[in-house]
Amino acid sequence: MSSKYPRSVRRCLPLCALTLEAALILLFYFFTHYDASLEDQKGLVASYQVGQDLTVMAALGLGFLTSNFRRHSWSSVAFNLFMLALGVQWAILLDGFLSQFPPGKVVITLFSIQLATMSAMSVLISAGAVLGKVNLAQLVVMVLVEVTALGTLRMVISNIFN
Repeated sequence: MSSKYPRSVRRCLPLCALTLEAALILLFYFFTHYDASLEDQKGLVASYQVGQDLTVMAALGLGFLTSNFRRHSWSSVAFNLFMLALGVQWAILLDGFLSQFPPGKVVITLFSIQLATMSAMSVLISAGAVLGKVNLAQLVVMVLVEVTALGTLRMVISNIFN
């Protein structure tokens, strides 16, 4: 059975996805570093378990929840995993860039990964409403726009109320 998407989407989507991921890899290489301080490593076990639970809930819970649809079973799981990975990567970079006002290196901590996973989960929830109506290129745009809006809103609210 052939794909129901137009040829233009099937041809440009892999190239666009690879270009976007290559750009994210370059951004991570040049603008991020990991926090390896000793104080954070003491509370790492409890934080790691919370982060692991969030990721399992996002990947398996929301991914396989949409696999019950007859027409979208395996494609919905693949779309959810792709959107989760893209959303987490973009949310880590965006939160790091928005929270630093003299721009420098974005510090990646376990808390920033947990926050990015929660940001990406909001996209997965709203993607369940449009599943079957949009193609993967539109879902990629939805991930970038929604995570950007959520990160900007989070920074505006934290600056107003603090």
